[in-house]
Amino acid sequence: MVSLPSINTPRYAHTRNMTGKPLEPYGPVYEPEVAAEAICRAVFGRHRSISIGLGETLHALWRHVTPLWRESWLAKHAYKSQMGHDWLDTPQPDNLYAPAPGALAAHGPFETRSRRLESPLSLFVPSRLRAGLLGTLACALLLGLVRHHRRRG
Repeated sequence: MVSLPSINTPRYAHTRNMTGKPLEPYGPVYEPEVAAEAICRAVFGRHRSISIGLGETLHALWRHVTPLWRESWLAKHAYKSQMGHDWLDTPQPDNLYAPAPGALAAHGPFETRSRRLESPLSLFVPSRLRAGLLGTLACALLLGLVRHHRRRG
């Protein structure tokens, strides 16, 4: 499984949007080549799952530690962060019932804030490393609880 972050594709410009605000990706944005590289690593490598970037790794750890709180937090905050701050003057064309007009490429309108494959922030975290991070976090929490209990007693 590949945990993909926000990818800079043209879908943000051609998705049916009835909110009146432009759509924006949530979190760090990566180029499509980064997603393609991660998928190739998952298919041809020996890793069971791969996360792209530190944010996706932290979300995977967060999903295992406190799943219900994570889902409620994302429901409250992630929806608003996917909307732009300005209002659209006219509705954008969409591709719900017909193809979008014009020639489309793999890259979208967020070139200036997207991370490329050669970026040091475009790291690929395999499942073994993620499991090690989760184990380290669990040991640190357990050690903190034991020390806290000894101080009180």
